[in-house]
Amino acid sequence: MTWTPDLLDGMAQALATAGIGTYAAGHYTSATACGITIGTTADEPVKAIALFAYSPLDDFILADVMQPVQLRIRGTLDATSVDTIGDAIFDLWHGTTGLIFNSVHTVSIARNSVLPLGRDERERWMASHNYYVRANRPTASRPD
Repeated sequence: MTWTPDLLDGMAQALATAGIGTYAAGHYTSATACGITIGTTADEPVKAIALFAYSPLDDFILADVMQPVQLRIRGTLDATSVDTIGDAIFDLWHGTTGLIFNSVHTVSIARNSVLPLGRDERERWMASHNYYVRANRPTASRPD
């Protein structure tokens, strides 16, 4: 894998290891699971977390990057269900330092924002949680 897929895959694995959801490459056999995906959200299972990387802030000279990662969370018909999932993710990552996700070595992770997204077409509650992942991303031009 390359840097961004390594980061997202590692974060998805970490969420699953912490018991927040199930990361099964889109094959979920339990309707009660909280399915974790990258780049898309399937209609099932009911609860879901989808990870997306967007608009990194890269240093021109140093191998430093602040990579925003959005987690789109879908809960149940209970409005507090997205908060419960979001709180578990916050407790796992906000303020952490030195985590490694596959080949990606992070400096720190902090939640930047939370945005309620209302309900989907099946009345399930949704929210967007945005995290800033500070990390080292060396390239041939920025080996530091």
